[in-house]
Amino acid sequence: MSEGGDRPRDIVVVADYHSHLQSTLEVAIALAGRRRLALRGLFVEDPDLAMVCSLPFTQEITLAGARPRALDQQRLRRDLEQVSRRFRRLLSEGAERASLSHSFDSVYGRRGALELGGEVEADYLVLAQPGSLRKARDQTLRIALVQADTAEAMPVLECLRSLRAERRMELLLVDGGAGLAADELLRGFVVEHAEVSCVNLPAAGPTDLYRALARGVDLVVASRHCAPWILDALLRRSTCPVILTAGRGPG
Repeated sequence: MSEGGDRPRDIVVVADYHSHLQSTLEVAIALAGRRRLALRGLFVEDPDLAMVCSLPFTQEITLAGARPRALDQQRLRRDLEQVSRRFRRLLSEGAERASLSHSFDSVYGRRGALELGGEVEADYLVLAQPGSLRKARDQTLRIALVQADTAEAMPVLECLRSLRAERRMELLLVDGGAGLAADELLRGFVVEHAEVSCVNLPAAGPTDLYRALARGVDLVVASRHCAPWILDALLRRSTCPVILTAGRGPG
């Protein structure tokens, strides 16, 4: 994480048409407040949506009558603008309540190109996925740490404890080197908080990572410097929010 004046210190929240916004922004705003970082929203308009919409065989099924109908590009454009406006409003309202500096922008392109290519500079890159944090009090909150830098992951864990104080938390250390035994920060966090437990899950390949993500994970914290196959798996297989840190984790 940058500590000097090389660039603005901020959190960037990346979302698209399919993203679940509310709980993702809740975590991002809490993290920005704890770290006193600026908050930046980035809405990605995926050209693949428009391309698919223009195909002659593409149809959608409506609830009214359950009859298929051709996708309408103009309606898709209106829907995209509506999601973008809602994202901007939620981000602005949350940032203002927390007295945070904030900005918003829309870009035309593919999320994967932005995230895997490293085109977005930020202390934390928060990816709003289709799923959200579960809120039921009787459910354990599962956080997957995928080769994450512990010093940068710790503020995320503290934020989640504050936001979901009544719930147990299970940390899944995915491909994290020696794991809990060798990590003093993480070990101290688990010892200090009786409701927090920790599990080591080695990930030698994509199948192992997919199994880890299938354990009902609520949020993933990973280093942006993970192997490309790991980042690609997180983008394609994770339905919960993903937070990418700037630092290099173990492994």
